[in-house]
Amino acid sequence: MSDVVASPGDPVFFMHHGFVDHMWHIWQNADPNNRLYQISGNTAEGRPVTLDYVLSSRGLRPDVSVGDMMDIMGGYLCYRYDY
Repeated sequence: MSDVVASPGDPVFFMHHGFVDHMWHIWQNADPNNRLYQISGNTAEGRPVTLDYVLSSRGLRPDVSVGDMMDIMGGYLCYRYDY
């Protein structure tokens, strides 16, 4: 998965990222009042990430903010995990 160009073509890539997403959701649900929109870290440009930071797929899909992506049952995403 270290090859950024080729890795999305590898089925392991999707299993790995699906698992990371699932674990993130479990962490959020452990304290939804405080963790649902909690974020930290820096952008590639070195600025702090905020909920307003725009994520781009470079024209493949419309741009979306980090805040829109945080809640899997929100308006942008809409899925749930079966346990």
